[in-house]
Amino acid sequence: TYNYLTIDKGTLDGIAPGMGVISATGVVGKVQYCSDRMSVVTSILHSRFMVSTELPKSGEIGTVVWAGKNADEVRLLDISRFKKVEKGDTAFTSGYNPVFPPGIMIGTIQEISSPESETTYDIGLRLSTDFHTLGYVYVIKNHLLPDIENLIENSDR
Repeated sequence: TYNYLTIDKGTLDGIAPGMGVISATGVVGKVQYCSDRMSVVTSILHSRFMVSTELPKSGEIGTVVWAGKNADEVRLLDISRFKKVEKGDTAFTSGYNPVFPPGIMIGTIQEISSPESETTYDIGLRLSTDFHTLGYVYVIKNHLLPDIENLIENSDR
């Protein structure tokens, strides 16, 4: 349940903890630790990894988490069951996190359930990134991240 990747780029290459990591097809994870030449990436397939997610068709924003079972599927939480959501709808990163820019593919809805006692759907997303064949990744540097972190830190005072 604690999946990591190691990439062969580190601080000498401009990599730093907190940077987002994507593939050509979607979200992979976030840089956790770096040495001069290597970095450890917390995968989206890590039980404590969360990413803010948007369903463009419905305009809903939720959170993606991995349930720890299948390397092809994540759960999308906090989507109102009173909004229209369908199998095949796509999910992308929202603009509500400093790690990933909005519009990076996460996956496609493959299952939806809606218990009567709940106000949100239980949604299963099939990941757009195939971790079985993943070979190359891109590391994203948000040039505004230091400013965002500074604002967050100072707002707690």
